[in-house]
Amino acid sequence: MENKEKNKNNWYMVSIIALVISIIGLTVGYAAMQQTLKITGSGSINPGTWNVNFSNVTETATGAATCPKISATNTASLTLSGIVLTKPGDACTYVATVKNSGTLSAKLNAAGTASTPTFTGTGTNASADATIVKDNTTFTVTPSSEIDAAGDTLVTNGTGTVTMKITYNSSATTLPSASVTISNWSYTLPFVQA
Repeated sequence: MENKEKNKNNWYMVSIIALVISIIGLTVGYAAMQQTLKITGSGSINPGTWNVNFSNVTETATGAATCPKISATNTASLTLSGIVLTKPGDACTYVATVKNSGTLSAKLNAAGTASTPTFTGTGTNASADATIVKDNTTFTVTPSSEIDAAGDTLVTNGTGTVTMKITYNSSATTLPSASVTISNWSYTLPFVQA
């Protein structure tokens, strides 16, 4: 019986050792299947620049028209003033280059819009003279295909042109008796960030 008891104790001992080895084996196996992943990084935000402007304007006179030179170097607004038309067929044509000199693309939020000019007579027949000039003067604005419709985009260094022309119609048979001032003639291009 003593042998039986000894065998039984050995059996318990072997079972306990086997259990401990199994637990150690599972722990090592589990530890071998663990892994920690880590991502680190850094960065910065460099602000883009917004710079959509007129970069150049050329003018052409037709007939006896006086078409003053317009300076345009990185300006968002042009003023055409001092234009003088003296007879039928006279015209002034201005071609303005629009350039995106910034790092952000710009797109037209809507097609460009032209205003209706105002005619103001100066002599004793001011009202009649203003009507004569209004009836015989044509204003045209023609944007190039790059900037003629909503959604058109100018990328960095992209350009487009706007041609503005004022003409005293060659078919006019009447001239005003005194000078007539034309004002508020404008064209607006509503650019937004693309």
